Amino acid sequence: MFQRTIQIMSCCIMIVITAGCDRVITEPTSRSETDAAVPVPTSTIVEPTEILPTATLEPSAPVITGLVDQTINDGEQFGKFKLSDFVLDEDHLPAGIKWQVSGNQEINIRDIGGILFISPPDPEWSGSETFLFEACDFDDLCDSAEIVFTVLDENDPPVINITDQIVQSGGTFGEIVLGDAADDSDHPNAEFNWQISGNSELKIQEAEGTVSVTLPNENWTGRETIRFEACDPGGVCGYKAVQYVLLGKSDVAVTYIGNAGFMITTSEKKILVDALFRGLEAQYALPQPIITLLENAQPPFDNVDLVLATHIHYDHFDADIVQMYMENNPNAIFVSTKDAVSQPRSIPEIEDRLISIDLRDYESTELNVNGIDIEALYLTHGERPANLGYIISVGETKFFHTGDLYVELVDVDYLEAYGVHQKEIDIAFVPIFSLTSTSNHQEIFAGIQARYLVLQHYFYPTFNADLSLMDDVFPNAIIFNNELENWVMP
Repeated sequence: MFQRTIQIMSCCIMIVITAGCDRVITEPTSRSETDAAVPVPTSTIVEPTEILPTATLEPSAPVITGLVDQTINDGEQFGKFKLSDFVLDEDHLPAGIKWQVSGNQEINIRDIGGILFISPPDPEWSGSETFLFEACDFDDLCDSAEIVFTVLDENDPPVINITDQIVQSGGTFGEIVLGDAADDSDHPNAEFNWQISGNSELKIQEAEGTVSVTLPNENWTGRETIRFEACDPGGVCGYKAVQYVLLGKSDVAVTYIGNAGFMITTSEKKILVDALFRGLEAQYALPQPIITLLENAQPPFDNVDLVLATHIHYDHFDADIVQMYMENNPNAIFVSTKDAVSQPRSIPEIEDRLISIDLRDYESTELNVNGIDIEALYLTHGERPANLGYIISVGETKFFHTGDLYVELVDVDYLEAYGVHQKEIDIAFVPIFSLTSTSNHQEIFAGIQARYLVLQHYFYPTFNADLSLMDDVFPNAIIFNNELENWVMP
């Protein structure tokens, strides 16, 4: 047998490794007397230890909780649902959950910053639809829930369609014809039993189905809320609280038209801003009854002194509606950008009442129209179209409408260059996305510094922002829920 011996001398131990055989021999070596006291170590076999991998926790999927089937009677609304209240996730905050809601066929859904507004397509609709709610986190882990939304076909209460009446100094309130003042699919108006109450100083008279509300004296100004209630033969009643306001010298009322459109009413002046538009059905469309009132300059849009449009986009301006309104209100002056003023057809009756403003970045101009002071500022919308902001002064009250300013470019320095923060603005009409993003808050706090904030440019299905943030930081901001809703400045 072939044999090879390797001797390793270490601390008096000789290890002999013999090639060709499967053994290891350990023998003591010769040592000196001085080494005799050194103990001879014995060989120890150490069993290998298995090293286990560290356990990795699996991410958890979100869990939808608290969403239950919804049932209402026809003519009612489902209300609003804050989606972050209906999800739990061990790994992510509720604000980081992505939601998809599908399955609706006729029922309307509006998503405003993670808050769903769900409503039937019209007051007469009944039936049920199943919605699929799906919540996914950043790991693409999801949970889903099917929720049934049901509208019962019940004996509907009459729907009161009387609107607020806001009257300027020296004006009178319009009469109410009760036969036209309510709608009910189940009963004719002639069968309603009416009750009218709530007045304190104003006088109410009813004669032959017509209601008159008159002043206690010729010097009276103020505001009262009158309750109109109509009951059908089945005892089902509908009611509405209607504001009757006679504006005093320093009083101001704001009426929401739609999107960024408003009417400003003072004791002596009426102003429309971004109110003559049509919109798009796929996004936000102004209801046709309101368009008809605007086209014909009918109350409450009669006797308007000034019409402003910030730019030509379809959700702020419509040339045909401007054309008709100006023809039907011979006292109004229309002011806007050069490209907007050029669009209405050339008609001699309105040509001298169209004022064009052509500005660029950091440029402004001042003018007085029908006794109303206006400062127009170029507030960039990006590359195009031109967008004007307006500072409007009526008496001692100042308004600021920004139009569609591009929030990424119109920063505090941009606004301070115009001195907006020094204008002592009372009411500012600002895009809702300026309030729902912390990156834009300084423009509001430092750049504008208004007493009251009125939100504009919302109710779009593509709009997605955190409304709860706005509620926390701007709790007194004014947001309208319905067209023709009014707010009177305290």
